[in-house]
Amino acid sequence: MTRPGTRAHDFHAPDDADLDVIAVDESTKDVFAPTEYPDGLTSTIPPMTNLVTAPVLVVNGSLDRLSCGPGYTVCANAETLYVTEAPFFGPAARLRTFVLAGSGHEVNLARNTAEYQAAVVEWAESIRE
Repeated sequence: MTRPGTRAHDFHAPDDADLDVIAVDESTKDVFAPTEYPDGLTSTIPPMTNLVTAPVLVVNGSLDRLSCGPGYTVCANAETLYVTEAPFFGPAARLRTFVLAGSGHEVNLARNTAEYQAAVVEWAESIRE
């Protein structure tokens, strides 16, 4: 769980989310899922993502303080995110990436989330077999 009052800074880009949305996010926050731990918080074991055999779409906000590194360089655009993430996935994952401009970590709560949602729909349609 996050400390009270820190979600706006940690999960939302400045001026990106409605203050009422941030308040609801703060009041309904939860701990992270145990399945996030092996890849997200450790570097001592091989990434579990190397075992993924289904298509993958990795999404970040361009101003994601948690995932994009100093200066947000990892999330400058979909290509830089791809270069960073590709070593963690095999060919079977058919990795694709998307960066939501101006968003923080909470892309679903961003003002421009419709762009992200459209990208997910387009990706889902593209992987149909």
